[in-house]
Amino acid sequence: MIRLSNNLTLQIIPKDYAIKVVSDDGRYSKIFGWEYIGPINGRGTFCDICTEDEKDALSILRKYFLR
Repeated sequence: MIRLSNNLTLQIIPKDYAIKVVSDDGRYSKIFGWEYIGPINGRGTFCDICTEDEKDALSILRKYFLR
């Protein structure tokens, strides 16, 4: 659960290899999938610490942020 500065509370729910973010009142609900857009044709930012795939990304989220 996270609480924003305007007192909006959001639940963070792992869903397969994505996360679902839902407000307590149900008015906000969105699923975020794993996505990494690295350098394409020499443009963009390379990320040394980014995960290889969605399974690894969710594993890090669960280990360090979701209890």
